[in-house]
Formats: sequence, structure tokens, C-alpha cells
Amino acid sequence: MRAGQLRQIIKILRTTDSIDELGTVVPNFSVLKTTRASISPISGNEYFINSALVNDETHYIIIRKTDVTPKDRLQHGNDIYDITQVLDTRKMGIECVILAKQRLKE
Repeated sequence: MRAGQLRQIIKILRTTDSIDELGTVVPNFSVLKTTRASISPISGNEYFINSALVNDETHYIIIRKTDVTPKDRLQHGNDIYDITQVLDTRKMGIECVILAKQRLKE
């Protein structure tokens, strides 16, 4: 990992399920860790489904090795990313490569 590669600051969000007054399971996300990352878009597709614009953008995110899982989310500023894969590409336990999909703004 080269010096200066991890320029962005992200938050790793972990889900904790709670039950509301109707008995429905509601996922709540809390900050697990704040860390540095490199975020690069690797593809971007926009298309219409039922007259609504759908954005299917995939990102390549590099962070230092941590216990992140595909059940977690990443937050960079106002952008939220759903993790699709977590890879240890160099098999050295130094860095994680995360493939993620950016969530649509709600």
C-alpha cells in the first residue's frame, strides 16, 4: 500500500436488529469504525424501470484490514455503499478490497 493512497475518510456501519412496537424487525445501523479508504468507481449504469431512474453504480474501495463483512455498510459523506464482496487480494492480511454498490438517495 503506497503512502497517500487512502485519502478519503469513511465510516463502517454495522447493523443491529431491533423490534418495534408492532413486532417488526427493524435494522438500525451504528458506526463500527471510522477509517481511511480509497474509493474508485469501476462502472456506472443508469436506466429506467417503471418510469423511475435507477442508478447501478459499483465501486472499488480499499481499506486497511478490518473485520468488515457484506452485511455492513460504508458511509462516505452523504453517500452510502452496500458491500457486495470483501476480498483479501494479496493474502497478506494488510488491506481489504471491497466491492460495493452505491445506494440511491432517499
